[in-house]
Amino acid sequence: SKIPFFGNELEIQMFKREKQQQSFFDFVYHPLLDPDGAVSGIILAATDVTTQVIARKRMEAQATMVQNLFMTAPCFVCTLTGPDHIYELLNDRYQQLFGKRKIQGKPILKALPELEGQGFDTMLDKVYNTGEPYVGFDIPITLARYATFVPEERYFNFSYQPMYDEHEKIYSILVFGYEVTDLVNAKNKYQEGQQLHAKELEEKVQQRTLDLSEANTELQQRNEELRRMNK
Repeated sequence: SKIPFFGNELEIQMFKREKQQQSFFDFVYHPLLDPDGAVSGIILAATDVTTQVIARKRMEAQATMVQNLFMTAPCFVCTLTGPDHIYELLNDRYQQLFGKRKIQGKPILKALPELEGQGFDTMLDKVYNTGEPYVGFDIPITLARYATFVPEERYFNFSYQPMYDEHEKIYSILVFGYEVTDLVNAKNKYQEGQQLHAKELEEKVQQRTLDLSEANTELQQRNEELRRMNK
C-alpha cells in the first residue's frame, strides 16, 4: 500500500539478560521505495518507551486508588477545580448533605447559592491563590438539604487542601470533613444547662447569704436587748 504504519506503546515480551521482560515501543514501519517508485523494503524505526509507560501506569494506578479511597471514605470528600471552584469529584457522603440537588459540574456558588455572603468563596480563593490550607472546627454554615427547603444553620469540621499538577501549580482544592451539627447542638444544650444550673446555684447562694445576714442582724438586735435588760 506504500502507507506507513505507526505503532504507539506496543507491548512486547523480550528477553533481556536471559529474562523475559515486558517492554513498550513507539515505532514506525515506513516503505522504502526504489527509483521506479516500487517498494523495495521497509524501514523500521523504534523507540523504547518502557520506562515512561510503566511510570505513567503506576501513576494512573495510584490515582485510581486515591480516587477509590475518596469515594469510599467514611467522611465527605469533594474536589473544587479551577478559580471558579467547580465541583468535579464528590463522594456519596458529600452528596447526602444536599439530598438530590445537582451540584457536580457547577461552580460552588451557583450550585449552593445560599453560601453567598458567608465568606467561603473568599476562603477558597485564598487557598487557591496562596496554597495555604484551611482547617475549621464547629464552623456554622447556613445550608439547605434540598433546593426547595429553607436553609438551616448546620455545623461542620472540614479542611481545604490545595492540589498541585505536575508543574507544581494549584489546579484544584480537596475538601475533606464531616458534619457535627448534632454534636454541637448537644454541647450547646449541655452548656446552657450548666449555665442555668450555675445561675440557679448563684441565686440560691445569694438568697442564703441574705437570709444569714437578716438572721445575724436579728440576733445582734436580740443580744442588744438582752444586754440592756441585764443593766
